[in-house]
Amino acid sequence: MKQLQKLKLLTLILVGLLMYSCQNEEDYSPEKQETTIDTSNLVYFKGIPVSHRFKTNIVNLEKDESDKFNFVLKEKRIEKGINFARKGVETLDVEKFSEAVDESFKYFPYQEEGFDLEMVKKDFPTLSEEQIAVNSEEIDSYYSRNLNDMVASRYLIEFDEDEDYGGGGNYNPTPPKMPAITTLKKDGEDTEACTLRELSIDWWDVKRYVAYYKAGAYATWNAALSYYSVGKANTKRDAFKHTLWNGLLANHYYTMSAKKPRLDFAKDVADMNEKCGGNNQDVSAMDYHNNAIGRKIWDDDTTYQSFLGITYNIRNPSNSRLKSLVKEKMKNILYIYKNESFDEDTPEYLAEIERVYWLIKKADKNKLVYFSVNNDDYGY
Repeated sequence: MKQLQKLKLLTLILVGLLMYSCQNEEDYSPEKQETTIDTSNLVYFKGIPVSHRFKTNIVNLEKDESDKFNFVLKEKRIEKGINFARKGVETLDVEKFSEAVDESFKYFPYQEEGFDLEMVKKDFPTLSEEQIAVNSEEIDSYYSRNLNDMVASRYLIEFDEDEDYGGGGNYNPTPPKMPAITTLKKDGEDTEACTLRELSIDWWDVKRYVAYYKAGAYATWNAALSYYSVGKANTKRDAFKHTLWNGLLANHYYTMSAKKPRLDFAKDVADMNEKCGGNNQDVSAMDYHNNAIGRKIWDDDTTYQSFLGITYNIRNPSNSRLKSLVKEKMKNILYIYKNESFDEDTPEYLAEIERVYWLIKKADKNKLVYFSVNNDDYGY
């Protein structure tokens, strides 16, 4: 009986001590909340619900002939009462046609930077990314037919900026752009000094100060050991270091029962390191990509300990365990080719940076990436 009373007392003490720290606990991976999609404005194209923002008549879209531009152009001429250049024969004004195409393409997901998935998700709001992939042929047909209709409309009349050619009045067609190179460094600062200053990490803030230096030292040392013959920049060694570093930042920022502050700290440090670095866009894209995977590795391998349903501790992996997990990820790393023969600041050099940047942005979020082959045949 006395043992039972002691257990009850211990329970009450634990509840009292932990209630305050746990009541505001946020899970790093928030539960998906159900969202209600308004389907009242949706129409159906080949059985797929779509938020139809174009002026094209949906009945005309269903016609198989709408895949052919010459058919759509002929129908538009009849609809608008515009005569053919020669009776019954269509002759194409290439310059005018090109202008119509250029003005129309921005409303469609076919961008120079790549396929704009966000635009598709907005137009097909009930479909998941997996469903979009499964129905890609039908979705492509939907956009192709609307493109034919819009180009034909613009081609047949003088272009007027005030004319509504479809595409959605409030729709923002601007595709994503590669960011400019920026740095927060002050004169005479290196990247580390800038990062510490911007995040106010100093010796008096023991937890953050120790976590910053322990994680950095361990990651740098082990990357050098694992890839002893490999260069430091944009190589497998660099990818390994950044990935391990982010896991270690979370591992060494000590909290009792919360993952989120640890992951936030790791992200803040890693992001600020890039903002202070002033690297080219492809270099930063690689680092951001691998940093995120490093934090996810730590998050996935870190569990909670609880007592009577109350979380009171985190069981985080050892440094050697993290290193092993990162090495396992390295076995499936993605290599992106970059032509590094161009002279700096030439159009070819800048275009190659942008090409690699977008390839990294589109890469599998679960695969590490690198693009330099500097002695990368060596290492563990």
